[in-house]
Amino acid sequence: MSSRGGSKFVFVLFDSSTSFPLAVMGAGVLGMYRTGAASAVATKHLYHRPSGTVAMFGSGKQALTQVLALGSVMWLEAVRVWSPNKVHRDSFVDVLSRRGYRAAAFDSPDLALKGADVASAITSSKDPFITDKMLGSISHLNLCGSNQPAHSEADPPAVGSFETVVVDDLPQAKVEYGDLIQAVRAGTFSWGSAVDLAAVVAGASRPRGRTLFKSGGAALEDVATASLIYDKAMRSGRSYPGVELV
Repeated sequence: MSSRGGSKFVFVLFDSSTSFPLAVMGAGVLGMYRTGAASAVATKHLYHRPSGTVAMFGSGKQALTQVLALGSVMWLEAVRVWSPNKVHRDSFVDVLSRRGYRAAAFDSPDLALKGADVASAITSSKDPFITDKMLGSISHLNLCGSNQPAHSEADPPAVGSFETVVVDDLPQAKVEYGDLIQAVRAGTFSWGSAVDLAAVVAGASRPRGRTLFKSGGAALEDVATASLIYDKAMRSGRSYPGVELV
């Protein structure tokens, strides 16, 4: 539903064997946790270290779930935050600090990246702000913000500097993932070298060197997340009152 107050989305979960509707969920919140979870799964299978410092690009609604999810697969020694709006990034650092994270805000992306081992970008930026010269000590990068061909968070040389590039859905990547589409056009990356995250998780593909995960939000991830939430709710034993409509 879209109005002057913004757009709101819902997700309807059905029983695939009976077509019976099981639950209606807020798709916005679902998407926040799904996107964070995808980054965490990728980081778990591509980073292979128990701890590290994280650079977080973005301070909007989805930035917190990125940090929470990453914190579930590795010990976060520190969180280094950058976003264009100083008020927003300082407020986000305050939220993280109150949750027990060692967090600090930085005035530029390159400063946030200094000393970081892992980075996640979840911004609305149309133009790339991550360059290959800034990456330094980064071992793994999650790019989650751009899902339009003309938008990107990392420039083509930066994408080309990663030995392993992983995507959540390759056909979708070729249509929507601006970071990779622009790198292909620039000749710094080729689709033939892209790896599906499912292949990495299953052990069918072994990542090499510095790794990049480009997340676009595959529909199957929403279904899996909604299913897990529904199953957990049903196992909780709580009862919810029914409402008679007629």
